[in-house]
Amino acid sequence: MKIQNQKDRILGIASVLISLWIVMQTMALQVVEKRGDPGSRLFPLIGAAIMLICGLALIIKPGKESKQFLTKEQWKSAGIIFGVYCLCVILFWLVGFMIAVPVVLFIITLLFQGQSRPDDPMKKRVIRSLIYAVIAGAAIYVIYVIGLQADLPTGLLFG
Repeated sequence: MKIQNQKDRILGIASVLISLWIVMQTMALQVVEKRGDPGSRLFPLIGAAIMLICGLALIIKPGKESKQFLTKEQWKSAGIIFGVYCLCVILFWLVGFMIAVPVVLFIITLLFQGQSRPDDPMKKRVIRSLIYAVIAGAAIYVIYVIGLQADLPTGLLFG
């Protein structure tokens, strides 16, 4: 059997091992659960399960081998996304959830639309991203604050 893409196999094995480590660390947590509360273990376990499934998919069916790992344009895009995530951390610390999440959703949606719909005019992409950011931000707020009664960060300026 010839291995088509060694990088995908290694990434798949690493993903499986990391997801198993997340499960072990999560199960070691001491949790005080209230009645009807899914508990603090739920989201890490869901994330670990998704990571495990993706890792297994990479092991079972790796992609085709490519000559170059990332092109110059892909490195630039990855750097921009990393910068947006750094901005997200700073905004969470500075202004909290209510402002940070819609702003970050808007920026990421606008960036992805530039890749997926390059022919759309910028005004249309901005309006679509703005609508999505407000609706998704409100939905996330409703799920966490009203549904799960979680305390979300308010930030340095508003806290």
